[in-house]
Amino acid sequence: MIKFLHTADLQLGKAFRDILHDRGSRLREFRLESIDKIAQLARTHHVDFVLVAGDLFDAHTVDGHTASRAAAALSAIPAPVLIIPGNHDHGGDPTSIFNRHSFKSSLGANVRVVTSTDPIVLCDGRAVVFPCPLMQRHVLGDTTAHITKQFGSDAADATAVRIGLAHGGVVNFGAEEEGATNQINPERAREADLDYLALGDWHGTLKINDRTWYSGTPEPDRFKNNQSGNVLLVEIHGRGAAPAVTTIPVAQARWIEHNALLNDDIGSLRSWLDNTIQAADRTLVKFSLEGSLSLTTTNQLETLLGQWAEKLLHLRHDDANLARIPTEAELDAIAAEGPLKSAVDKLRNLTNGPGQPAADATLALRLLHRLVSE
Repeated sequence: MIKFLHTADLQLGKAFRDILHDRGSRLREFRLESIDKIAQLARTHHVDFVLVAGDLFDAHTVDGHTASRAAAALSAIPAPVLIIPGNHDHGGDPTSIFNRHSFKSSLGANVRVVTSTDPIVLCDGRAVVFPCPLMQRHVLGDTTAHITKQFGSDAADATAVRIGLAHGGVVNFGAEEEGATNQINPERAREADLDYLALGDWHGTLKINDRTWYSGTPEPDRFKNNQSGNVLLVEIHGRGAAPAVTTIPVAQARWIEHNALLNDDIGSLRSWLDNTIQAADRTLVKFSLEGSLSLTTTNQLETLLGQWAEKLLHLRHDDANLARIPTEAELDAIAAEGPLKSAVDKLRNLTNGPGQPAADATLALRLLHRLVSE
């Protein structure tokens, strides 16, 4: 039996520029630590090797410290590791991260960055891997087209398990779209008589067919429910046998989207936060807020969001569909007479109009109400 781990798209060194206060550094750390998790899985399951299907790094400009730590962590995996360059870290760049001294000098003998399509024989001839490295960011056509039933027949005998390793997209394969790049035939495993085709590029775990899988990234990197955050354990009992694929969750960060309907009450949102967030410092939340709030409740919402923004790794919210509608009592409380009362009445009339003037008037009233309330 052949047993291996399939991962991809770690994109080490990813900037996460939208994450404020350099909290993106925690996400970068999680991605580096995912290699340690892979090493632990390799020990626990006694795997024969590990396949990285492209985009180990986010770019060739990743800092040397990250490159050195990645190399050391990969070298600690107790099994051979095969890495192909992807579109983010393509192998043909003259300043390739894989050629950097900080990476190469820390790399153990168990790790191999593959920049050739030559078959690689593993496990004393019981397995043969057909790598499809990207040597430039965008390659026209199908990157696996060279793998046929006959390809590699002279590298290993007929009993060797045949495994493809590639980085690209199967979506819309074969579409008559001029200039389509980094494509992969979803039927490549069947047409080339592969026992398994390990893919990278799609960031979620995705089964294309029984013998073709995307592992997805081991650490989620966006607000998208695409089943990311996993590593695949693949077991093949022999040539021609159907692979047994086990999805193993390894993610530390949680990216959560939530739609909240608020009708002048934030109690349900407060309850959702209290009951859903288990580890705030590893959680990123994106809200879509709808409904309408009074000025008093709007201030309460801003206080609530401010408190959670300090706790969470990241908080983002879209309130374009949330109306702030002052009550008559709130407007009367700002001023009962005098010039301020006249100003409030003018702003009140503007809020009934269209467009930006109404939004600006509502904001002004909200600020006045807050000042008076304090």
